[in-house]
Amino acid sequence: MQLLLESSYPSAAHPGLMIRVRRISLSQRLAFLAANHELMSRIRFLAASPEPNPQTLAAMASLELDLSHAVLDLGLIALETADPDSGIPSRDIDWILHQAPSSLCLEVLARASDEIALSETRRKN
Repeated sequence: MQLLLESSYPSAAHPGLMIRVRRISLSQRLAFLAANHELMSRIRFLAASPEPNPQTLAAMASLELDLSHAVLDLGLIALETADPDSGIPSRDIDWILHQAPSSLCLEVLARASDEIALSETRRKN
């Protein structure tokens, strides 16, 4: 039986909404980085272009969307709200990335990304 560790955060952009994210172990973090290494390398390569053209920007946006989907797939447990009529689905990643207000999308991505990234404190431990 695997113990599911999680963190819950109240949404700053949407009062009454809780963002539940999975606490990522070192082995899960390494597996995620290995699985998405090529995707992240392609994003860095396109971002390094001195004068990006519209095709480069579109390709980079598509890759960033794919990476965002992977981050949420691993890190997001659920969005919880006390209002059942809010229209906010519990864990619909496509809704978050394509239809949610941008402030909510960015906040959820930031919370999930924080769990995947190695902060200075986590590196010391």
